[in-house]
Amino acid sequence: MSYYLTFQQVKQLINSISNSRDKQMLRILYETGCDVNELVSIKVKDILGNKIHINKRFPMISSKLAKDIKLYIKGNMLTKESHLIASSRGKMSVKRVTQLVQTYTEKHFNKKLNPQQFRYYHILHAYTNGVLLENIAHQLGITTYRVFQIIDKLNIKQRNNYGLFLRKN
Repeated sequence: MSYYLTFQQVKQLINSISNSRDKQMLRILYETGCDVNELVSIKVKDILGNKIHINKRFPMISSKLAKDIKLYIKGNMLTKESHLIASSRGKMSVKRVTQLVQTYTEKHFNKKLNPQQFRYYHILHAYTNGVLLENIAHQLGITTYRVFQIIDKLNIKQRNNYGLFLRKN
């Protein structure tokens, strides 16, 4: 994947979305690194403060997202068994989430991006900000080796801090 969004571009995209559900949807995709199947399966009861129970793991979310989700749940009078990301007919389909993400990214960047790419952006941004591979893998529920493969595929380079390292010795 040669084209990717910077952290600022992801933030701008999310801020450009006026629909509260869709904004939460994109924020959850990015912050947890979950895939679309996991996203559409999240129920209100899976929101546990600054963590979300997703497929036997508990990825962290920002306190701002946790607060906004709480307000979203209250404002939409969702029950504990309600799907967090839903349509008027109930659980939202993977296809619909994909369509929405592609619509927003095409409108904002003139390029259709898939929801899965937000998992890659999460990895890219976490890794380039010094988060350990093991911690990224734990957050996303994948192996450290898989995180390494994605970093290699994205051709991510960390800053060369060897001079700083040697000065500390």
